[in-house]
Amino acid sequence: MQSTLRLVDTSVGKKALVGLTGAILFGFVIAHSLANALILFALYDVELGRELLNGYAALMHAVPELLWTARSVLLGSLLVHLALSIQLARQNATARPSRYRTDANGTDQSALQKYARYTMIYSGPLILLYVIFHIAHLTVGVELPIEGYTYAELRPYENMIGSFTVPWISAIYVAANLFLGLHLFHGGQALFNTLGLRHPKWDPRTRGAAMAIASLVTVSNVSVAVVTSLGLVG
Repeated sequence: MQSTLRLVDTSVGKKALVGLTGAILFGFVIAHSLANALILFALYDVELGRELLNGYAALMHAVPELLWTARSVLLGSLLVHLALSIQLARQNATARPSRYRTDANGTDQSALQKYARYTMIYSGPLILLYVIFHIAHLTVGVELPIEGYTYAELRPYENMIGSFTVPWISAIYVAANLFLGLHLFHGGQALFNTLGLRHPKWDPRTRGAAMAIASLVTVSNVSVAVVTSLGLVG
């Protein structure tokens, strides 16, 4: 136990925990985006889309013990990921210059990779604010100044339809998910490096996988907000 605590107190241990908690959150984001995309079945059949999305919500709440266990793990992962990321960022900012330090721009990176890396310091806090808003909006049911909208327990279809038809709500979700995509793209690549699984032979495939997953999540979440705001489902 003492050895474990000493390891966690080191930069290597903190980075490993950031990577591990990031992997947990990464998996949740993928599953959550695919679940929300069930509403897109309403493009084909409104009742089918309603039944699938509301049925998914009912299924998730069928066993409260499992639901709250999952929520506790996710909340703990989020807090650890956030706290250690802030600590590591402060350590990097206050670290003494070293002649062994390399410039990340000197590596073979695309413009998108560099932009995703630069925006990590901004996308993280923005995503945190988005998560708080999202939970308050569609999970807790905090009353928002949306005319004609009333939160309905375990009715995500109706809640999303009633919300995303309001332009400023859709704009928040679209902007937040664009930042989320950048965060996933860079974080997905950094995860392998943090856990010591990076190898030049696999780097192109790692980048491709991170790009594919980040694109899937972004397109899925943005599509839900866009098609709903345009009145294509409802």
